[in-house]
Amino acid sequence: MQRIQRYTVDGVEYKSLDEMPPDVRRKWDRTAVLFDALRENLGKPGVTTTTVTFQETTTGDGPAAAELFERLKQQINSGRIKTVDGSIQPVRKDTRAKRVSAAFCTLFLPALALSFLVMFSSVAPIVRYSPAWTAGFVAWLCALITCTWQFRDRLRKDFFPKKDGTPLKFVGTAFAGLLGLGVIGGYGIFGGIPVVAHYLTARPGTMTVTVAAKDSSYQRYGCQPRLVIKEFTFFLQDHLCPDDRTFAEIDVGQRIVLQGDVSPYAISVERFYWTEKTP
Repeated sequence: MQRIQRYTVDGVEYKSLDEMPPDVRRKWDRTAVLFDALRENLGKPGVTTTTVTFQETTTGDGPAAAELFERLKQQINSGRIKTVDGSIQPVRKDTRAKRVSAAFCTLFLPALALSFLVMFSSVAPIVRYSPAWTAGFVAWLCALITCTWQFRDRLRKDFFPKKDGTPLKFVGTAFAGLLGLGVIGGYGIFGGIPVVAHYLTARPGTMTVTVAAKDSSYQRYGCQPRLVIKEFTFFLQDHLCPDDRTFAEIDVGQRIVLQGDVSPYAISVERFYWTEKTP
């Protein structure tokens, strides 16, 4: 039995590729390259007789062709291939999006790790924060906002899939995200960086500090009572946790000596002592 192969492009039937006008032949060649790739990826045998239209429908005269076109439709719906000017092309990966994502992760993940470090560390930063620290924090935050802005359409689609988000809701979500980034960046930059620098440079020693305040009120995640230290500059670790007897003997403004691992950036207190009150 003789095998007959025919081609239909945009409703016009051709007996061979040579009968196609140049522009139609280019359409066919582009699609044929994709079909070859699909057959190779899907592991399906070649189609003996194929009919292709660049309008809204595609047909074939056998089960293999029907299955191939169904899989082609699934590939289009999943976004792995796309149609451009009547031709079908593989979807190329967006390298720009990858670069923006890499930049976001490079900025965000270290800050997140540093923020966790400072929250679970007993090291007390003593750094005097200059305007350069604030400028660095603002630059970091602006860079993250710029990266996030590049994905605004995708984020809007993810957070408001049914397009029912009001402007107020969108602004509220944006504000919450900005606040979250600010908290993570503040913890990581102002607290985490001094702690890491301390671990790298600390040596055993002593440090004399001043009691700025005494606080015996209850805090859910804090010790009770507390001695607030003037030289401790990060709010999470700005105090010592003495016992009740020590808390009663030490006055505000009194100088006490801390002993432990000391660096120019922070101190890890092991013990402290003070001069007894004069009767």
